[in-house]
Amino acid sequence: MAKSADAMSKLNTKLDSHFQSLSDDLKDIKSELQKVQSQNEILKKENSLLRRDVDTLTNDNDNLLQYLHRNNLLLHGLPESSNERDEQTVRTLLTSLGVADDVDLLHRLGPKPKSKPTKTTSQPTSRPIIIRFTRHSSRNYILSHKGDLPRGVYATEHLTTRRSAILREAKSLKKSKALHSAYTRNGSVFVKHKLADKPTLIYTLSDLDTFKRSPPATPNEEAVNESSDVDIPVHGSPGDHGPNTSVRRLRSSFTPIIDDPETYI
Repeated sequence: MAKSADAMSKLNTKLDSHFQSLSDDLKDIKSELQKVQSQNEILKKENSLLRRDVDTLTNDNDNLLQYLHRNNLLLHGLPESSNERDEQTVRTLLTSLGVADDVDLLHRLGPKPKSKPTKTTSQPTSRPIIIRFTRHSSRNYILSHKGDLPRGVYATEHLTTRRSAILREAKSLKKSKALHSAYTRNGSVFVKHKLADKPTLIYTLSDLDTFKRSPPATPNEEAVNESSDVDIPVHGSPGDHGPNTSVRRLRSSFTPIIDDPETYI
């Protein structure tokens, strides 16, 4: 009995020592885990700050690019031809509108289509023509007189890649009746969920998620073709290079996208 009790005592001592060792190891693990969690929180905060900085830089860069596009205009619908003929056609058109003298440059956007139309293939889509004006008011004059352009020819703002993607998504939502209208104004994208709603400025694609979850506009609202007027500062007449002396009430150059073609970049 004495030997058995002594053996049990030694076993208990070993078990206590083993459990103490496990307890110490567990404390060490918990301590290390707390350190890792603390470091993880620090990294999360740093990552959040970096993301915010990246977003700020991205927004600043996009705003700068759009500002550089402020005197640009895109013409859609003119058939493809030689570069010389394109320029002559556009300049003749701009001359009829009185702003040909304000053109800095113009050319087609994107690579020239490789394939030519045949009897079995349709005419490839013509590339848009970008026009850079020397004066912002001349660009606005064209956008405000879209109705004076030849049939099948459309004028749109020159948007950045980011804003073009936003407009395309808004156009898709308009097609699915999640939006009543979407349009651009001075390089920014605006949408309306319903006709009576105030325009909402869209900064990012995620801003459109709210409208994806909203009920569609009513049939009566969809039947209304929205037409808005805006005050656009005009530096005199198109050919007048004098100071800004008047503000005209012009037809809106920011037609809802239901009337506009796809916006190219």
